[in-house]
Amino acid sequence: MQPGKRIVTHLPLEELWNSEGKIIATKMHALDHKEIKELLKAGSIKFVIADVGHTLEWVDDSYDFWKKEVQPHLHIAQNPYLEDYPGNYFYFAYLWKLATGEVVIALEKNH
Repeated sequence: MQPGKRIVTHLPLEELWNSEGKIIATKMHALDHKEIKELLKAGSIKFVIADVGHTLEWVDDSYDFWKKEVQPHLHIAQNPYLEDYPGNYFYFAYLWKLATGEVVIALEKNH
């Protein structure tokens, strides 16, 4: 199978990949709103959406994506239900550190 066509079969993610193949990376920890804002202020961040049954979706336009998509859908403990979020879905966010030193925020979609 071509790496770019590989689909997410379960969550939580255990590894990252792109069209080139598996990415050497380590899953660090869960992120909240404040931590994501700090990462965005520090520099360019890539997001990747993991949705079971779909390929990983890599997003480069990080700030606009954060404001329009991630921020209103990022899970918080006070809102535990799908119905608490627009469109009835939310994301758990995790920081991944790549072997290159770059960081990626993986968004695990729940719906």
